[in-house]
Amino acid sequence: MKQLQVFVVLLACALPGAEAAVYKCEKDGVTTFSQTPCGQDAQTTDYTTVGQQRENKPTVVVKKDPNEVDLYIQQRQLKRKIQQLTKKKEDKIAERNKEMNAIRDKQMTVKNNEVAGASYLQSLAQEMAAVVQAYDTEIKSIDGEILQLQQQLDKTQP
Repeated sequence: MKQLQVFVVLLACALPGAEAAVYKCEKDGVTTFSQTPCGQDAQTTDYTTVGQQRENKPTVVVKKDPNEVDLYIQQRQLKRKIQQLTKKKEDKIAERNKEMNAIRDKQMTVKNNEVAGASYLQSLAQEMAAVVQAYDTEIKSIDGEILQLQQQLDKTQP
């Protein structure tokens, strides 16, 4: 996204007679440029074509290290993947709880009727154990993925 913003600014500067208002903001210590206000601290910066200097207005040149941009993109991707996996984990926990509640409802029905035998209650207990084991395995797998991604993200931090 940042590369696109820089490209838009450069494209606007390269067009003959082109002039555009570009908003400059700083978020988390990173300077960003946008065609629309990018925050409450947005400052308007006018860009003009090369060779057309405005009076009393310095030319703004921002140079970013490509490695810094790549690192930022990598961090964003890792954070996004961690968020997705965290959501997936929460969904799995909700599914597990829903299935467990359905089995508990069956148990209560059997206990209230007292007609069903102990073998049916035992089969429901086994079903609950299987549900817990299946979901716990998936949840632990997701936790492992999140941990690996978090470790990668921590390595990218200064």
